[in-house]
Amino acid sequence: MSVKRAAGVLAFAVAAGGVGSAVIVGSAASGAPRPPAWVPAQPVTLAPPPATAPHLESMPKTTLHLPSTLHLVNSTTGARRLDSSHTVYSAALDKPGTRKIIGTAAYTCTAVTSGALRQDCHGALALKNGVILIEESQNINTGQTDGTIVGGSGYYKGAHGTISGRDLGGGKTKLAVDYSFD
Repeated sequence: MSVKRAAGVLAFAVAAGGVGSAVIVGSAASGAPRPPAWVPAQPVTLAPPPATAPHLESMPKTTLHLPSTLHLVNSTTGARRLDSSHTVYSAALDKPGTRKIIGTAAYTCTAVTSGALRQDCHGALALKNGVILIEESQNINTGQTDGTIVGGSGYYKGAHGTISGRDLGGGKTKLAVDYSFD
């Protein structure tokens, strides 16, 4: 088909409103001109949209920070007395009932003799996904520990809550760390 004839056929198709709804079939293979035949276009069917948009499926998953409680056994691995009232401790953090170490802890403590004999401690619980900063007080006579979560890093950034525990003897303390986020 010559360029001139193709332009004429296209102009006719546009005038008739057939572009987009029909297919123009050109000349025969023998090269002999033949009039264009109009073949109706096949209807287009669209696939249903996916249940979830693809860009949402590829987005990273986020973790929802819900109030939670960590149950730990704090096993003292080292202690050093700095003077008559100050001591530094290090500890391994285990899951209760197992011997699996899930973190470490470090404390600086000051002995307080006014009222009940106790030691006030500042500490850090270093776990797999971050660090929890605590301030606690341990009653030397009863072995009861109570304290506050004052912050954290990593997963525990912005954490607040309480810490409580009891002395198990042999340098071990069972702890419950109740934390949440604003």
